[in-house]
Parts: sequence; C-alpha cells; structure tokens
Amino acid sequence: MTPVHDGYDPCVGVITAAVAAAVPNTKPIVLGKPQPFLIEQALAHLGTARHETVMVGDQLGTDIAAGKAAGMRSILLASDVPFNAVAGVVPDRIIASLLDLASPEAAGWPR
Repeated sequence: MTPVHDGYDPCVGVITAAVAAAVPNTKPIVLGKPQPFLIEQALAHLGTARHETVMVGDQLGTDIAAGKAAGMRSILLASDVPFNAVAGVVPDRIIASLLDLASPEAAGWPR
C-alpha cells in the first residue's frame, strides 16, 4: 500500500496478498519503507550504529517513519515534493536543502 492523504492506495501489497493467498504456508517479509528491515540491513552493511546514523528523506509516511521505526534520528528534507502529514511521525529536524547538512551545526546536531 502507498500512503496517501486519506489512507492508502493499492500497490505491491495487492500482489503480495495474492501470492500469500495462493501459497498459505508462506509469510511475506516487507522490505520497503516504512518497515525497518531494509534500514537494519543497511546499518549492518555500513557497520554504523543507530545513534550515529541519520535517516534523511522527503516523505513523512515512508522515509521519516522508517527511520523512526528503526530507532534512528531523522531529517525531513522540505523539498518541492509534496508530503502528507502522518499522525505521530515527527522528524528530529527539518531542512530546506541538502546543503544544510554541510556541517553538523548547520543541521542542528551537536558535535
């Protein structure tokens, strides 16, 4: 399902449900955002800890929610891409440009 302003639109979840119905002994693993599995795998690959890694994204319902689900800090990039408000999903910081990440102080993170 894809988050939209009034709920969710069908997406790959429809295909997943069809496969799960056809093969009832299987249990799908959701890899996409906002599920934390993909982020946890990326952390393991990078070798970084959650407390020293930040999720940056332009969508509250996927990017920021995924960072929060994985226990990480998050930064919302307030780009030209419209985003939908998501109850309970609040980024740690909001920036206007990736250039705002040039220094930790500019992004609002203490050294």
